[in-house]
This record gives sequence, C-alpha cells and structure tokens, in this order.
Amino acid sequence: MNDTQNYRMEILGCIGHPIDENPTAVMIAAAFNNLKLNHKYLMIDVDSSALADAITGVKAFKMLGLNVTVPHKVNVIKYLDELDPLASMIGAVNTIVNDHGRLIGYNTDGLGFLQALNVNGIDITGKDVVILGAGGAARAIAFSCLTNGIHKIHIINRSSERGLGLVKSIRSAGGLAEFLEFVPGIKIPNTNIIVNATEIGMYPSTEIPPIDFDCIYPGQIVCDVIINPPMTSFLRVAKSHGATIVDGLGMLVYQGARGIELWTGKYPSTNVMKESLLSCFETLN
Repeated sequence: MNDTQNYRMEILGCIGHPIDENPTAVMIAAAFNNLKLNHKYLMIDVDSSALADAITGVKAFKMLGLNVTVPHKVNVIKYLDELDPLASMIGAVNTIVNDHGRLIGYNTDGLGFLQALNVNGIDITGKDVVILGAGGAARAIAFSCLTNGIHKIHIINRSSERGLGLVKSIRSAGGLAEFLEFVPGIKIPNTNIIVNATEIGMYPSTEIPPIDFDCIYPGQIVCDVIINPPMTSFLRVAKSHGATIVDGLGMLVYQGARGIELWTGKYPSTNVMKESLLSCFETLN
C-alpha cells in the first residue's frame, strides 16, 4: 500500500492577449472533471513583451503544457525546444507539451477544423477553399486542407506580405494557391468553401468581413473560426444567402480534445466539452 499523499494539482493553461472572453477553460475543466483528473487550467493574459518570460514559467512551474492563442501562435516557436512535423510545416503552434523540461510545440487547429467539417458530413477532397486571413489559424487550416486532398487554396489578406508568404509556403509544399488582397467589397472567387480565419466579428464586435456577399450561393460551405459568439454576424448573413454554415465551436472542441490527449494520454468526451460551451453561452445570453 502506498501511503504517499499528493495535494498538488497539475497545472495547464492558455496564453494570449486579449483572453478574457475566451471560453476555452470551461470546456477543458469539464473534460478534466469527466476524466476524473486533478488538473487545473488557467486563462493567462500575456502581452507580447512578456512571452519569453511566460514560456520560461512553464518550465519553472513544471506545468504539463499550454494552449497558445492570438497573437502568440507564431512568435512562441522561437522559445520552444522542438516542433512536431505538422506544426513545423504550418509555422504556428497552438499546443505546447512539457516533456520533462523539453517544450514541444504542436498544432491541433487544422485537425479540429477538419473534424468539425467531417461531423457535418463535409468532404473537402477535390474542392477549392477561400481563407480570409493569413495568421496562425489560417495557416493551420490551409496546410491541413492541403494534406487532406483540397484542390486549390485562395488566401485573402489585408497584408500582402503575410498573404503572399503563406501562398509561397503552400506552393513550396506542392499545393495550388493564389493570393488576393483583402479590400472592402472584394468578390470571392467561385469556390466550394469559405473560411473566416480573422478576428473580425469577435465579441464584443459585431463586424462582418467586408466581402461581396452576392458571391455566396445556396449549398456553399461557410465557416468561421470565431467562438464568441458562435453564431457570428458573418455566419448569419451567409445563412440568409442559403449557405451551409459551420461555427467555430466544433473546431475549438476537437482541437482541444487532441490537446488533452497530448498532455494526459487520455482522449476526453467531446460531447461533454461541447455541452459545457453551449451551457456557458446560454448563461451569457
């Protein structure tokens, strides 16, 4: 019989800025509770100037790991010891595992996006996709689509330098890609799937990406990575044009579930995670 008592909780968290309106902790706590794990997940507001110190703290506090959200998904890479091959290809990290003092970066965003499409019966094979944005989420979605049979990727971004850089990376990996500058009223190329991977429409804003919505047609797939609110103004307008919409909750849940598996070796109930988020938003509304 082992009489050793351990009152210490395993600590994890999510770093970003801003982060107060991010509900990730709700679903992670629900998953840990369902798995009967004595783990604590913290939402930690970290400015860019303090990113290096925050990552040093992961080792100092012997944290199991972190999630990483905007604006740190790219810049955090320089402070890690190792990258998973997919994260290296994407050039962005959303999950860090502390492996006995070695910090390993992963990217589960793209997996989460693809699983969210899959549960909605959507197959991307041979299709074209338009991605609004060229940041960490856009990169994850682009490369995950590329490695899962997408035909062509259109990147629309305000910064031509960042947008063209992503297109170049996709082409270097053997994909078909095109860049368009994100200007107000832009006409979306004829495409099967549109993804808003920008922060436009995130709470408390109710903005809509300034595209020409006449380009959206019935049956087209329109997705948003924003989770707060789940039903963004962008998705609401797209639905009114007859599009099939996919909100950001599925992507959040499935990428988070994979992160928990990386940290603990256990895959959580995605139903429990999604129900906790839905309850959270019902309470807020």
